[in-house]
Amino acid sequence: MTDEREGSWLADDWRRVALGVGLGVVVLLAVVIGAVWLYSGHLYRTSYESEYTYEVTLATDGTLTNATIYLPVPEATDTADLGAAAVERGTNRSGPLTYEVVETERGPMLAVSAAEWTVTPEYYQFVERNGRGERVEISESEYDPEDPSMVVNDTRSVRFEVTVPVDRSVDTGTPWAGEPLLRPRVDRRPSDCGFPVGDRLRCYAYESAVYASYDTASDTEVYASTTLYGTNAWWVFGWNYDEYRDDVTVTLDGPQAGWTDATGTLETDTDQRDPP
Repeated sequence: MTDEREGSWLADDWRRVALGVGLGVVVLLAVVIGAVWLYSGHLYRTSYESEYTYEVTLATDGTLTNATIYLPVPEATDTADLGAAAVERGTNRSGPLTYEVVETERGPMLAVSAAEWTVTPEYYQFVERNGRGERVEISESEYDPEDPSMVVNDTRSVRFEVTVPVDRSVDTGTPWAGEPLLRPRVDRRPSDCGFPVGDRLRCYAYESAVYASYDTASDTEVYASTTLYGTNAWWVFGWNYDEYRDDVTVTLDGPQAGWTDATGTLETDTDQRDPP
Protein backbone atom coordinates (compact mmCIF):
# COMPACT_ATOMS: atom_id res chain seq x y z
CA MET A 1 0.00 0.00 0.00
CA THR A 2 2.81 2.37 0.89
CA ASP A 3 4.49 1.83 -2.47
CA GLU A 4 1.24 2.58 -4.27
CA ARG A 5 0.79 5.86 -2.35
CA GLU A 6 4.37 6.91 -3.04
CA GLY A 7 3.89 6.17 -6.75
CA SER A 8 0.71 8.23 -6.80
CA TRP A 9 2.47 11.16 -5.10
CA LEU A 10 5.34 10.96 -7.54
CA ALA A 11 2.92 10.94 -10.46
CA ASP A 12 1.13 13.98 -9.04
CA ASP A 13 4.47 15.77 -8.58
CA TRP A 14 5.44 15.11 -12.19
CA ARG A 15 2.08 16.35 -13.41
CA ARG A 16 2.48 19.54 -11.38
CA VAL A 17 5.99 20.02 -12.75
CA ALA A 18 4.82 19.41 -16.32
CA LEU A 19 1.91 21.79 -15.84
CA GLY A 20 4.23 24.44 -14.43
CA VAL A 21 6.66 24.04 -17.29
CA GLY A 22 3.81 24.19 -19.81
CA LEU A 23 2.42 27.37 -18.25
CA GLY A 24 5.91 28.87 -18.22
CA VAL A 25 6.37 28.13 -21.90
CA VAL A 26 2.97 29.64 -22.72
CA VAL A 27 3.77 32.79 -20.72
CA LEU A 28 7.19 33.06 -22.37
CA LEU A 29 5.70 32.65 -25.84
CA ALA A 30 3.05 35.27 -25.04
CA VAL A 31 5.76 37.70 -23.90
CA VAL A 32 7.88 37.04 -27.01
CA ILE A 33 4.92 37.35 -29.38
CA GLY A 34 3.81 40.55 -27.67
CA ALA A 35 7.30 42.04 -27.86
CA VAL A 36 7.61 41.13 -31.55
CA TRP A 37 4.16 42.60 -32.23
CA LEU A 38 5.04 45.85 -30.46
CA TYR A 39 8.41 46.07 -32.20
CA SER A 40 6.80 45.32 -35.58
CA GLY A 41 4.37 48.16 -34.99
CA HIS A 42 7.28 50.46 -34.16
CA LEU A 43 9.11 49.44 -37.35
CA TYR A 44 5.96 49.99 -39.40
CA ARG A 45 5.29 53.46 -37.98
CA THR A 46 8.87 54.69 -38.27
CA SER A 47 9.61 53.30 -41.75
CA TYR A 48 6.33 54.05 -43.54
CA GLU A 49 6.79 56.30 -46.58
CA SER A 50 4.76 57.24 -49.66
CA GLU A 51 5.81 58.54 -53.08
CA TYR A 52 4.99 58.87 -56.77
CA THR A 53 7.38 57.79 -59.55
CA TYR A 54 7.00 58.79 -63.21
CA GLU A 55 9.08 56.88 -65.78
CA VAL A 56 9.58 57.49 -69.51
CA THR A 57 11.29 55.12 -71.95
CA LEU A 58 11.98 55.75 -75.63
CA ALA A 59 13.84 53.41 -77.99
CA THR A 60 14.42 53.45 -81.74
CA ASP A 61 16.24 51.19 -84.19
CA GLY A 62 16.56 53.92 -86.83
CA THR A 63 17.62 57.56 -86.99
CA LEU A 64 14.83 60.10 -86.40
CA THR A 65 14.92 63.65 -87.77
CA ASN A 66 12.70 66.63 -86.90
CA ALA A 67 11.26 64.49 -84.13
CA THR A 68 8.52 65.53 -81.71
CA ILE A 69 6.67 63.00 -79.56
CA TYR A 70 3.87 63.82 -77.11
CA LEU A 71 3.56 61.30 -74.27
CA PRO A 72 0.94 60.94 -71.53
CA VAL A 73 1.87 62.82 -68.37
CA PRO A 74 0.40 62.60 -64.85
CA GLU A 75 -2.16 65.28 -64.16
CA ALA A 76 -0.98 67.92 -61.71
CA THR A 77 -2.61 67.74 -58.28
CA ASP A 78 -2.29 69.63 -55.01
CA THR A 79 0.07 66.87 -53.90
CA ALA A 80 2.48 66.72 -56.85
CA ASP A 81 3.17 68.03 -60.35
CA LEU A 82 5.17 65.15 -61.79
CA GLY A 83 5.29 66.59 -65.29
CA ALA A 84 7.03 69.75 -64.10
CA ALA A 85 9.31 67.70 -61.82
CA ALA A 86 10.27 65.41 -64.73
CA VAL A 87 11.26 68.37 -66.91
CA GLU A 88 13.17 70.03 -64.09
CA ARG A 89 15.08 67.09 -62.62
CA GLY A 90 14.31 63.84 -64.44
CA THR A 91 17.26 61.46 -64.14
CA ASN A 92 19.30 59.30 -66.51
CA ARG A 93 18.75 61.32 -69.66
CA SER A 94 21.08 60.96 -72.64
CA GLY A 95 21.33 62.14 -76.22
CA PRO A 96 20.01 65.26 -77.89
CA LEU A 97 16.45 65.03 -76.55
CA THR A 98 14.71 67.99 -74.92
CA TYR A 99 11.68 67.81 -72.63
CA GLU A 100 8.80 70.13 -71.81
CA VAL A 101 5.14 69.93 -70.82
CA VAL A 102 2.93 71.44 -73.53
CA GLU A 103 -0.78 72.05 -73.93
CA THR A 104 -2.28 69.95 -76.74
CA GLU A 105 -5.78 69.42 -78.11
CA ARG A 106 -5.96 66.42 -75.75
CA GLY A 107 -4.66 68.22 -72.68
CA PRO A 108 -1.18 68.64 -71.18
CA MET A 109 1.41 66.13 -72.42
CA LEU A 110 5.15 65.61 -72.15
CA ALA A 111 6.83 66.77 -75.37
CA VAL A 112 10.10 65.03 -76.26
CA SER A 113 11.93 66.61 -79.19
CA ALA A 114 15.15 66.30 -81.20
CA ALA A 115 16.38 67.83 -84.45
CA GLU A 116 18.10 64.50 -85.05
CA TRP A 117 18.29 61.36 -82.95
CA THR A 118 20.97 59.25 -84.58
CA VAL A 119 21.30 55.49 -84.34
CA THR A 120 24.75 54.15 -85.18
CA PRO A 121 24.96 50.34 -85.13
CA GLU A 122 27.68 48.87 -82.93
CA TYR A 123 29.16 45.43 -83.65
CA TYR A 124 30.60 43.00 -81.12
CA GLN A 125 32.11 39.54 -80.95
CA PHE A 126 32.32 37.28 -77.89
CA VAL A 127 35.79 35.77 -77.56
CA GLU A 128 37.60 33.72 -74.91
CA ARG A 129 40.73 35.18 -73.37
CA ASN A 130 42.63 33.60 -70.51
CA GLY A 131 39.74 31.27 -69.83
CA ARG A 132 37.21 34.11 -69.65
CA GLY A 133 34.60 35.29 -72.12
CA GLU A 134 34.84 38.90 -73.27
CA ARG A 135 32.81 41.10 -75.60
CA VAL A 136 35.05 42.86 -78.12
CA GLU A 137 33.92 45.62 -80.44
CA ILE A 138 34.51 44.90 -84.13
CA SER A 139 34.01 46.82 -87.37
CA GLU A 140 30.97 46.54 -89.60
CA SER A 141 33.07 44.82 -92.29
CA GLU A 142 34.07 42.10 -89.79
CA TYR A 143 30.52 41.42 -88.73
CA ASP A 144 29.02 38.14 -89.98
CA PRO A 145 25.30 37.74 -89.15
CA GLU A 146 25.71 33.96 -89.55
CA ASP A 147 28.34 33.80 -86.79
CA PRO A 148 26.58 33.17 -83.43
CA SER A 149 29.53 34.72 -81.56
CA MET A 150 28.80 38.09 -83.19
CA VAL A 151 26.01 40.52 -82.28
CA VAL A 152 24.92 43.96 -83.38
CA ASN A 153 23.38 46.67 -81.23
CA ASP A 154 21.26 48.67 -83.65
CA THR A 155 18.97 50.47 -81.21
CA ARG A 156 19.27 53.62 -79.18
CA SER A 157 17.22 54.14 -76.06
CA VAL A 158 16.76 56.63 -73.28
CA ARG A 159 15.01 56.23 -69.96
CA PHE A 160 14.49 58.74 -67.23
CA GLU A 161 12.40 58.96 -64.10
CA VAL A 162 11.46 61.33 -61.32
CA THR A 163 10.27 60.49 -57.81
CA VAL A 164 8.25 62.86 -55.62
CA PRO A 165 7.65 62.01 -51.94
CA VAL A 166 4.24 62.69 -50.41
CA ASP A 167 3.47 63.30 -46.73
CA ARG A 168 0.31 61.20 -46.66
CA SER A 169 -0.66 57.65 -47.58
CA VAL A 170 -1.32 57.08 -51.29
CA ASP A 171 -4.75 55.66 -52.11
CA THR A 172 -3.74 52.57 -54.09
CA GLY A 173 -7.23 51.04 -54.23
CA THR A 174 -9.18 53.89 -55.91
CA PRO A 175 -6.52 56.26 -57.29
CA TRP A 176 -9.05 57.93 -59.60
CA ALA A 177 -10.60 59.46 -56.46
CA GLY A 178 -7.80 62.00 -56.07
CA GLU A 179 -4.39 60.57 -56.98
CA PRO A 180 -2.48 61.67 -60.12
CA LEU A 181 -3.08 59.48 -63.17
CA LEU A 182 -1.78 59.61 -66.73
CA ARG A 183 -3.60 61.85 -69.19
CA PRO A 184 -5.22 61.72 -71.71
CA ARG A 185 -7.56 58.94 -70.54
CA VAL A 186 -11.19 58.10 -71.31
CA ASP A 187 -13.51 55.12 -70.84
CA ARG A 188 -11.97 53.38 -67.83
CA ARG A 189 -13.30 49.82 -67.60
CA PRO A 190 -12.44 46.58 -65.75
CA SER A 191 -10.07 44.28 -67.60
CA ASP A 192 -8.19 41.02 -67.16
CA CYS A 193 -4.89 41.45 -65.31
CA GLY A 194 -3.30 38.87 -67.58
CA PHE A 195 -1.69 36.99 -64.69
CA PRO A 196 -2.90 35.39 -61.44
CA VAL A 197 -3.47 38.13 -58.82
CA GLY A 198 -6.06 36.70 -56.42
CA ASP A 199 -8.44 39.17 -54.82
CA ARG A 200 -5.85 41.78 -53.90
CA LEU A 201 -5.36 43.47 -57.29
CA ARG A 202 -7.85 44.97 -59.72
CA CYS A 203 -7.00 45.85 -63.32
CA TYR A 204 -8.56 48.36 -65.70
CA ALA A 205 -8.10 49.50 -69.28
CA TYR A 206 -8.75 52.92 -70.81
CA GLU A 207 -8.21 54.81 -74.05
CA SER A 208 -5.25 57.16 -74.39
CA ALA A 209 -3.12 58.59 -77.22
CA VAL A 210 0.41 59.44 -78.30
CA TYR A 211 1.39 62.05 -80.88
CA ALA A 212 4.49 61.57 -83.04
CA SER A 213 5.99 63.53 -85.91
CA TYR A 214 9.37 62.59 -87.43
CA ASP A 215 11.11 61.46 -90.59
CA THR A 216 12.76 58.06 -90.65
CA ALA A 217 13.14 54.92 -92.74
CA SER A 218 10.04 52.88 -93.47
CA ASP A 219 11.28 49.93 -91.41
CA THR A 220 12.17 51.95 -88.31
CA GLU A 221 10.44 50.92 -85.10
CA VAL A 222 10.01 53.29 -82.15
CA TYR A 223 8.98 52.09 -78.71
CA ALA A 224 7.50 54.60 -76.26
CA SER A 225 6.35 53.94 -72.71
CA THR A 226 5.19 56.08 -69.81
CA THR A 227 4.52 54.60 -66.38
CA LEU A 228 3.31 56.11 -63.13
CA TYR A 229 3.58 54.43 -59.72
CA GLY A 230 1.91 55.54 -56.50
CA THR A 231 3.57 53.59 -53.69
CA ASN A 232 3.37 53.12 -49.93
CA ALA A 233 6.32 51.22 -48.43
CA TRP A 234 7.30 50.09 -44.95
CA TRP A 235 9.97 47.88 -43.41
CA VAL A 236 9.02 45.09 -41.01
CA PHE A 237 11.84 42.53 -41.18
CA GLY A 238 11.87 43.21 -44.94
CA TRP A 239 10.31 45.78 -47.29
CA ASN A 240 6.57 45.60 -47.97
CA TYR A 241 4.56 47.59 -50.50
CA ASP A 242 1.15 48.46 -51.78
CA GLU A 243 0.90 50.54 -54.94
CA TYR A 244 -1.05 51.42 -58.05
CA ARG A 245 0.56 51.29 -61.49
CA ASP A 246 -0.59 53.29 -64.53
CA ASP A 247 1.00 52.61 -67.94
CA VAL A 248 0.65 53.61 -71.60
CA THR A 249 2.90 51.87 -74.16
CA VAL A 250 2.96 52.05 -77.96
CA THR A 251 5.15 50.83 -80.82
CA LEU A 252 5.29 53.03 -83.93
CA ASP A 253 6.41 51.85 -87.38
CA GLY A 254 7.99 54.07 -90.03
CA PRO A 255 7.57 57.86 -90.41
CA GLN A 256 4.91 59.53 -88.26
CA ALA A 257 2.78 62.64 -88.61
CA GLY A 258 -0.13 62.58 -86.18
CA TRP A 259 -1.94 60.93 -83.30
CA THR A 260 -1.88 57.21 -82.52
CA ASP A 261 -4.52 55.67 -80.28
CA ALA A 262 -3.22 53.64 -77.35
CA THR A 263 -4.77 51.48 -74.64
CA GLY A 264 -3.63 52.31 -71.13
CA THR A 265 -3.62 49.88 -68.22
CA LEU A 266 -4.23 50.64 -64.56
CA GLU A 267 -3.45 48.13 -61.80
CA THR A 268 -4.74 48.91 -58.31
CA ASP A 269 -4.04 47.34 -54.92
CA THR A 270 -7.29 46.99 -52.98
CA ASP A 271 -5.64 45.33 -49.96
CA GLN A 272 -4.02 48.53 -48.75
CA ARG A 273 -2.68 48.43 -45.22
CA ASP A 274 -3.99 51.17 -42.94
CA PRO A 275 -1.47 54.01 -42.68
CA PRO A 276 0.12 54.67 -39.28
